[in-house]
Amino acid sequence: MEWFKTLWIQKGVVVILSLLYVTSQLSFSSSIPVSSAVDSTVRQYTAALEGEITPDTFAQIGQMEEELQSTINTYEEAKIAYQNGEMERSQLNIYAHEAEVAQMKQEAVSIVRQRVENLVGNANQLGITPWLVESTPYKRIYGESASKNQQNASILALLALVFLLAGNLPYERRAGMMPLLIASPRGRGPLLRRKVAVAGLWATVVWAVVYGWELHTLLSSIPMGTLSAPIQSLPFLEHLTIPCTIQTFLVAWYLVRLFLLLSGAIFILALSIPAGQRTVVSYAVVLAVLVLPSLLYFYMGIHVLKYVSFALPLQLLDLVQVKHPLGLLGILCGGYIILLGLSMYRLRRALKICR
Repeated sequence: MEWFKTLWIQKGVVVILSLLYVTSQLSFSSSIPVSSAVDSTVRQYTAALEGEITPDTFAQIGQMEEELQSTINTYEEAKIAYQNGEMERSQLNIYAHEAEVAQMKQEAVSIVRQRVENLVGNANQLGITPWLVESTPYKRIYGESASKNQQNASILALLALVFLLAGNLPYERRAGMMPLLIASPRGRGPLLRRKVAVAGLWATVVWAVVYGWELHTLLSSIPMGTLSAPIQSLPFLEHLTIPCTIQTFLVAWYLVRLFLLLSGAIFILALSIPAGQRTVVSYAVVLAVLVLPSLLYFYMGIHVLKYVSFALPLQLLDLVQVKHPLGLLGILCGGYIILLGLSMYRLRRALKICR
């Protein structure tokens, strides 16, 4: 019944509907402008060669280079023919244009070849199978250009949790049920379990809505086969030394996000205890502690608040671009486990389960 009280009596249904609407209006995919014709061609060639890197990959690149060089050589022959009076100027211009395009494509093929060779070298060092992946769809969701999108999503997730849970305990006190429930040992234990369960439920719902939408945006824009590629196939994650696929990495990352939101949900309940029956005070306290530092850091650039921003760890790029991402992730998860333990202890004391 806890979920029913939150959803209907405490007007949680309004929060859920608002969450669904705002999430549907959020942009999870950023635009990455094409800087030049070479950049556009690199993307095209990378997409054409996408997949596991094999000797056939190098053979295809070699064939491309030969065809492009043949076009350039044809232009050189056409120039000689024009000088000998064997060709009209208009015909020479056609060959000149084709040669110019071929030179541009040669530069693009050279970039792709270098990328493939680097991937093979890194794969040999890590003992993994090299893959070439057109990373633009991934960059649109998780790259630097998507930083604002991820900030908005993390703030939305936290706000939804706050408005779903911050009024939960004050409502029980105001309704007069809390003293009755904690007066009996049989009431205290089940009450704690119900509160933790409802916090976990709404954290999971928020996670599924916000980050499920983000994941859907990604999956609808990539060839599914690329999920089997090593995570190092993505240029902005190539420094990672974890021997796992993109799919495994994403599953682990989204589960970490779920854990962070679950910890945040329990923390919200603990923060709301001092407010007593005052729901407005509870909302104000939780928003000030959990959301305000992130807002000031993200949108006003107050960098000192970076270290107390609850929303920041929900973003991928800020964590993986440090020198030792696994160490940072371990510290982060350890910190949240401690926070979860302290929050549970505070709840147990408030419900007189322990002293």
